[in-house]
Amino acid sequence: MLTKTDLSQISGIVTEAIDNRVTVIIEKQLKPIIKDIYKIKKDLKLVTNYFDKKYINHDIRITQLEKHVGINSSQLA
Repeated sequence: MLTKTDLSQISGIVTEAIDNRVTVIIEKQLKPIIKDIYKIKKDLKLVTNYFDKKYINHDIRITQLEKHVGINSSQLA
């Protein structure tokens, strides 16, 4: 006959096995999501860098145009 201690140990083993199995299932399901998140972050960084370079390029061109026309940008603010 099983004692309370035996039942407690069996319960602990079963709980641990279930927890391990659930962890494996969750990790399998999260793997593609994590992969997608990394791809989105990479794409976002590329887009951000592209527009940053465009802004800097436009800022330089606007400054050159202002100098050519004789406009002081501090007067516009």
